Amino acid sequence: MEIKLIESNVPQLFSQAARTYAIDWAASDTKDIIECFVTGFSRFLGIVKSKEEKSCAVAINDLKGNMRFAAIVRYHENEEDPERPGNWSYEMTFNPEDIKDVVNVYVTTDVRFVKVLQEVTYNLKFIKYNSVAMMEELLQSFVDSITEFLDSNAKQDEAVDLVFDGFFTASVAVEDGEKVMGIVPDGAMKRLIKDDSSLEN
Repeated sequence: MEIKLIESNVPQLFSQAARTYAIDWAASDTKDIIECFVTGFSRFLGIVKSKEEKSCAVAINDLKGNMRFAAIVRYHENEEDPERPGNWSYEMTFNPEDIKDVVNVYVTTDVRFVKVLQEVTYNLKFIKYNSVAMMEELLQSFVDSITEFLDSNAKQDEAVDLVFDGFFTASVAVEDGEKVMGIVPDGAMKRLIKDDSSLEN
């Protein structure tokens, strides 16, 4: 089953989550801020990625330092001809195991990430954060709302996809009695990672 993010209750869940951090966030603005977040993750990783170090990620951690969401870029050598360029892959995940082999893991409080996300958010939607703490709380609200939607909509015999066109598809399925969640970046975000020319501005 496929559900569009803008037709789901994610905007309301985001607004509710934001209120737990004492932020009065309008549900109607949720689409815009999630668009900024996902673009910010992608743009930042496009800037810091390195063929020498092979992999990097940016992670949203909870207050105890546990990873709740990460966006990951990996460089893969051309196995058939090492002299020719390899390729980049772009992943998103809710699973901390997926970043254990990543060389550089940046957190969303890193000053370099903060600068990129502030710029992306303002350039795309003319939104300014009152503080880095507010930005971090909205990022937590992003994870809260997506995972709560997936958790409450999981079905025993059917995969459920939450689609945000141009940005990501989040999914949940029940496997062996357990809810398994995943998230995949859209092709537009993958192109932002791979196309260095898009990062020159």
